Amino acid sequence: MKILNRKYSKYNPNNKIWKNGLYTASLILLIFILFEPFGFRDKEISLKILLYPGYAFIAFIYSYLNFQIVRQIIKKKQTWKIIDEIKNILLSIILITFAVHLFTYSISEDMPITLEWFFRLLYHVSSIFLIKNIIEFFYYNYKSTAINNKLLKSQNEISNQKLNDSEMQKKEIILISLEKEQIKISRNKIIFIQAASNYLIFYLREDDKKINKIIKRGRLHKIENDLSPFSEFVRCHRAFIINLNQSARLKGNMKNSRIIFQDVETEIPVSRTFYRTLKENLEKITLS
Repeated sequence: MKILNRKYSKYNPNNKIWKNGLYTASLILLIFILFEPFGFRDKEISLKILLYPGYAFIAFIYSYLNFQIVRQIIKKKQTWKIIDEIKNILLSIILITFAVHLFTYSISEDMPITLEWFFRLLYHVSSIFLIKNIIEFFYYNYKSTAINNKLLKSQNEISNQKLNDSEMQKKEIILISLEKEQIKISRNKIIFIQAASNYLIFYLREDDKKINKIIKRGRLHKIENDLSPFSEFVRCHRAFIINLNQSARLKGNMKNSRIIFQDVETEIPVSRTFYRTLKENLEKITLS
């Protein structure tokens, strides 16, 4: 059956050993208090006070050791299937029955060490194990599904973020038309572009904050069309296009105004024609 070959997630490293031990001990104690198996209903309360916590302690020790042993096996096998857990449960039932039999006999001689009493105890221990493991199966299966769903959601979020980053990166790249070629430049790196005769000088702020210059043959009016979809690029002079997002600061008045950029020695002249519009745009950026 396929279900028997499914991975059993109880021994996942995220599951705490002591928590499972505490759950097992608490469940055993609750079962004995509520249902009083092993024929303890008519026994003295003093005997129950000794035996019930003892059974809970045996359950805790079993759970703790079982977890440790199975995890060591998983390190070698790399997996633990439902069929492996069933085999483990069957062996555990026999060992726990033997331990319970010896413990009970040491406290009360009502259960002599005989095969008859062993099989009686085996029946009760098997029933308790069945209840315990059904609860565990559904709990750990639910927990594993929740973890897998969370992991899948996280992976999807990472994939979506990478996709968004990729899309954003595509949008940040501008195709600049030059005289005899086209070049791709990240728009966020452009500080300003200067026209010098038949050449264009691109001033770029690299990721390490260093200022880099690229000189290409071309015309300013040509690349102005390429930059027109992006509002941060504005002409401030017949020979300059600037990027307002590069911490631009206006210096002087209409007659002798200059644009200053952080870490850039060159001061960009501003024509009277562009002064008012440029000043308004810079004020908007400052207010935002």
